Amino acid sequence: MYGSDGAKIPVKVESETGEYGMGAYSTIHLSGEILPREFSVAQGYPNPFNPSVTVPFTVPSSGEVSFCLYNVLGQEVFTTSQLYQAGYHSFHFTTGRGGSELVSGIYFLQIAYKGQVKTQKLMLLK
Repeated sequence: MYGSDGAKIPVKVESETGEYGMGAYSTIHLSGEILPREFSVAQGYPNPFNPSVTVPFTVPSSGEVSFCLYNVLGQEVFTTSQLYQAGYHSFHFTTGRGGSELVSGIYFLQIAYKGQVKTQKLMLLK
């Protein structure tokens, strides 16, 4: 079996008959932990959002990840950072955080990790 990056993933197959694909209860076990090889950010959902949005992201090694939300004028309306272990994570943003209520409109979320910055457009509809 191969991962999305083309690297081999060790696989152990068990079945009640001893043959792959035979029998109703065949199981596949992946050996070892599969970790992402690069920092990536998937599109936030739902988008448009109200009142919250979830943004999936991956980090290949432990490190601080910062999240900054900007309005269309370039003004920072929210910021936070947190230390994450290597793996697959999600950032959940809910309007009203930080004591300021956001208005309907377009926002830009910047996610930074070890000098890399990813930006995506989000729309808040009320």
